[in-house]
Amino acid sequence: FNNRFSGSFDFFTRRSKDLLYSRPIAPSLGYGSIDENVGALKNTGIEMVLNGTIINQNGWVWKQWYKVLYSHNKYPGYHFPAHHSSFSESRQTTSRKYLP
Repeated sequence: FNNRFSGSFDFFTRRSKDLLYSRPIAPSLGYGSIDENVGALKNTGIEMVLNGTIINQNGWVWKQWYKVLYSHNKYPGYHFPAHHSSFSESRQTTSRKYLP
C-alpha cells in the first residue's frame, strides 16, 4: 500500500490522588458547597487510531482517520457510584486540491 495507511493501539492506566469534590451543603450555613478531598481515581482504557491517505494523485489528496476510545474510571474508597465507563468514536475526512 506504499505507506498510505498507518495506525496505533494503546492501553493506558493512570492514577490520580487528592481529588477535590464540591459537596453541596445546606444554604442556611451561608455557602452552597464545601470543597473536600475525596480520594483517588484509577483510569484505564484502550485507544485505537487508523489513518489513511485514500487518494494522492494529480494534486488531489483525500485523507481519513478513525479513532475509538474506551475508558473505565474507578474511584476507590469513594461513597458515590464507584465506577464509570465511557466509549467514544470519532472520524475525520479531509480532501484538498493543490494548485500548480
